[in-house]
Parts: sequence; C-alpha cells; structure tokens
Amino acid sequence: YLEFSHILGRLASAASGEVDSASDEFRTVIDKVGDMVASFAAATAVDEVFDQLPSGYEQVFTEGSIVLLHQRGQMAKDVEILEPSVIDGNLMYRVKVETSPGQNPIRHWVPAASLEPSADADKWDYAWWNRATEIYEEPPDDTE
Repeated sequence: YLEFSHILGRLASAASGEVDSASDEFRTVIDKVGDMVASFAAATAVDEVFDQLPSGYEQVFTEGSIVLLHQRGQMAKDVEILEPSVIDGNLMYRVKVETSPGQNPIRHWVPAASLEPSADADKWDYAWWNRATEIYEEPPDDTE
C-alpha cells in the first residue's frame, strides 16, 4: 500500500519511453488510477505510519533479499542483499551482483536510495535494523 505511488511512477516511466497512441492511453490510465488512489488514501495516514517509527531503527531489506539496483546509464538489475550499514551518515547496502556465467559475483556497497523492491514479492523482505548496533532486531515496545 505504501509503495503504490512508487509502482505507478515506475509504470509511467516505462510508458514515457514509447511514443504511440497506446502508450498515451496507458499514461492516461496511470494518471486516473493515481487520482483515484489519492482520493481515498489521505496523506496523513502515511505520515502517521512514519511518525510511529521507533527512534534509532529503520526498516531495511533483509539479508538474502533480491532487489533491483538502479545505476545511472545502466539497466536495472537484480542484486542480493548481503548487509546494511551506515557509511558517512548514509544508509548503504553491501550487495552481490551476478556477472557473466563462469565469473565470480561482485560484492560492493551501494546507497539505499539506489535499491527498490523487485516485482517478485517472494524474493525480498523487510526487517527492523538498529542503526547503533547494526544488527537486525525488534525495536523496544514504547507503549509500556
């Protein structure tokens, strides 16, 4: 639910690469769906969810998740999450990128902003991650 506008944006980006009447019609449908969703999904509901995030914790991709990596000038590609970390104050992920057959995969750090969930929801998951300890753990219950 919280990612639906992002999905609509990806669809719009895909349609913008085509120049024909079918893609114009598709963009119109995307705009209509976006307007309909906005009419029943108030922004305050999303803001309330983010206001309730526990201090010092983030929802991050879990180890082993397969997600999409976007890099400027390249096609998006599937990568495997190895671990999150905070580097120079920014959330980063160490990922494993498959290369050509017969070649060893490459492991490197990428900014969290370069990653997004893949279309196959069974291949990725989120978990709570403590920024201070850099481990996955459930945040303390602040309601007590």
